[in-house]
Amino acid sequence: LGIGLRRHGFDNPALKDISGLALDGSLRWYPTPLLSLRFDLAQMTSTSSFDLVSAVTVTSGRLNADYEFRRNLIFSATANLSH
Repeated sequence: LGIGLRRHGFDNPALKDISGLALDGSLRWYPTPLLSLRFDLAQMTSTSSFDLVSAVTVTSGRLNADYEFRRNLIFSATANLSH
């Protein structure tokens, strides 16, 4: 788990200074010796690339599954979501 604070000031007076929490976490689970699951979740405040918008809040999640089919053959699947 992680937690932090982000602060950023802008020289342009049209843009508002930003501050916000940065949160993240990761969970790993091994339900069997051949299968591993990993879940990552993060939320942070980031500078924006849009005109006159100083910041956006980004929330993202990722689920990854690895299955060891054979000693040297591993199947992987990943799902990502970002908002």
